[in-house]
Amino acid sequence: MNIVTVEFTGTPEAGKTDCITNVKNVLTEAGYAVDYIQESAELVPKEIPKGDFDGHLWMRLHSLENILVKRHNECDILLIDRGIIDGIFYTYFVLSKNPENEKECASLIRFLSELTFYNPDFLFVFTCDAEVSIERRGGEGRIVTLDYIEQYNTMLSNFIPTIPVPYKVIDTSNLSKEEVCNLVTKEIKNLLKKEVS
Repeated sequence: MNIVTVEFTGTPEAGKTDCITNVKNVLTEAGYAVDYIQESAELVPKEIPKGDFDGHLWMRLHSLENILVKRHNECDILLIDRGIIDGIFYTYFVLSKNPENEKECASLIRFLSELTFYNPDFLFVFTCDAEVSIERRGGEGRIVTLDYIEQYNTMLSNFIPTIPVPYKVIDTSNLSKEEVCNLVTKEIKNLLKKEVS
């Protein structure tokens, strides 16, 4: 069975997780077997500091483990909240914040970049204006500030042309959750049609 794998990446608070939940429900109701890989940031063991390189490495390895397992499940579509491509981008972002981790980050980028056979069939890149992102979060946090989101968006826009798989960029700043879900669902249904033909 050929599983269509679809990864989501993008600006914090751009609506990836909500969209994945909504798309999963719509596609399931349409008769597709849909599986989902949760973003690993919420699953980091308490023993590992989430904000340092070890926490980042754990997240990437955990995501990869899930991709390996779920690609063998019986389903039509696998939705991945921050997978391999996101891992490459975010490692560059971690490096920009922590240059002292240059050796570790370079090794991880090389490792993830070589896993081309686990790349998704399609990638959605959700972007969002920094001000809107902070508003959706309910204000600035200790780490995620307006400046953090602006830097994230700048690096993401520079990274987008290097993406090695088919992708679509969706700016969710002025879109409703329903509009975003409709755009993504339509694109995935087109992918499924191509897979059948």
